[in-house]
Amino acid sequence: KLLGHSDAITYEPKTELGKRLQKNAKWLYFNGGRYWTGYKQAVPKYDLAVLFSSFLMGEIAAATIFKQMYDNSREAVFKEGFRNIGRDEGRHMAICMEVMERDYPKMGPEN
Repeated sequence: KLLGHSDAITYEPKTELGKRLQKNAKWLYFNGGRYWTGYKQAVPKYDLAVLFSSFLMGEIAAATIFKQMYDNSREAVFKEGFRNIGRDEGRHMAICMEVMERDYPKMGPEN
């Protein structure tokens, strides 16, 4: 629970910082919903390797951003968090590459 509340979206912030943080959380949910809708529409249309080539671009961008945040962070707890998130993005990139290397050679010209 967040501050004794079940979620960040319906919580009533009491400070200006809380309002700004909630705005970011709402934006994250909104974009996550758009991403998920696009993914559900793409799965029946495209081979997994094609989808994962798109994911790879996002993972590269995320890894780059979190590396920069790690490099420029002065707070130890944030540095550690950004380092761990960057590692996770690296694992996502490895999964994308594995699927692409496995499946691209078998794809037909229609893809």
